[in-house]
Amino acid sequence: MVIRLKNSGMDLTEHWRQRLLELKADLALTQAALAAKLEKSPDYVSRLLYEPGKKGRKNLGLQTLRNATKAFELQPDWFDLPLGAAMPSAQGKATGQAHNAAPPSPISRGVAWPFVRVTPHQYNRLSADQRDHIERTILLLIPPDSESARPKRASQ
Repeated sequence: MVIRLKNSGMDLTEHWRQRLLELKADLALTQAALAAKLEKSPDYVSRLLYEPGKKGRKNLGLQTLRNATKAFELQPDWFDLPLGAAMPSAQGKATGQAHNAAPPSPISRGVAWPFVRVTPHQYNRLSADQRDHIERTILLLIPPDSESARPKRASQ
């Protein structure tokens, strides 16, 4: 039986895989570091991260989800939250490793992921300048709510 997420065509195990990829990217973990935190072999974790349909792929099981939730001090339903929601770096979670995290990106602010063709994982791989460029471009495309919401120009 395949369980599908409400309002999405994605099945639950694929959603969990995407969340694990987000976690890895958000905390800037190598695959080996992720495997160590999950107390799994690097080969097993590699197979958990395989794309759907790839031979040898493993699905995330409930015990692995529980272990990850505990190891990364995530809220109990973290893997079931929408993609991009409640990212650990935005909440100051310790990972047991020192890393200089970039300022939280919009996907780590708990809002629903707005893109259809770009995954949160792909977006997080962009530099801060690239993300800033995307944000400025989007702001140019959004019409103001009202005249009062429009920024005032300095008089010359």
